[in-house]
Amino acid sequence: MIFTRTAGAFGGRAVTSIRTACAGALERWAASACGGNGATMVRTASNRAWVDACVTGVPLPLTDDPGAAVWRASMPFPFALFGRARDELTVSRHGVIGFGSAPAGEANTSLPAGGVDAIFAFWDSIDPTLAPCASVVGAAPDRALVLTWHTRFTDGTGDLHFSAVLAESMNTVDLLYRAMSSPDARATGSAATVGMQRRDGAWVDTLGVNTAGAVGTGARVRWAPASTA
Repeated sequence: MIFTRTAGAFGGRAVTSIRTACAGALERWAASACGGNGATMVRTASNRAWVDACVTGVPLPLTDDPGAAVWRASMPFPFALFGRARDELTVSRHGVIGFGSAPAGEANTSLPAGGVDAIFAFWDSIDPTLAPCASVVGAAPDRALVLTWHTRFTDGTGDLHFSAVLAESMNTVDLLYRAMSSPDARATGSAATVGMQRRDGAWVDTLGVNTAGAVGTGARVRWAPASTA
């Protein structure tokens, strides 16, 4: 995987609000009462600051052409998920990251879905003309692959800015929501699936399926291997 530096149209904006309590809506993200629901990965609040792949990386070649609905590339550094080394990942234009493959359709469902190891950052009908960006930040052995969406819904509404971060060595997955707004509750997940799953369906952690308040501006979550969380 090769990335070149380009100017980022959305670069440099910091997180303005962080919510990590744990009693409902955005509070699902806290560590104390919101741990993972399986032995493989554990969910906690993330302490990672907002990072924007569009500042240092390049837009992915995703379009509204069904033949270009997903982007596949080799991992730029060693990364393990669910106890398996991963050398390839796939990004769909609708907010899903898979390993080997990823659901390409815009119609979200409950989890598990598609029979793949996958991260559902914000699975909804996202504008396919606004491709996410990818970038590798940091230096070995502490690099991170960052995937950032600056997008809207296919009907032209909404203002969505979120990143997924895969970290070398730690083998963690962070989801960071910089700003999520819309005229209704859709930007908070009322028509989206957010979560993570193992391909055999034996481990699934769902933050929300068509659930208003499942995510929102400033929300941050991390999944880590159970032995290191």
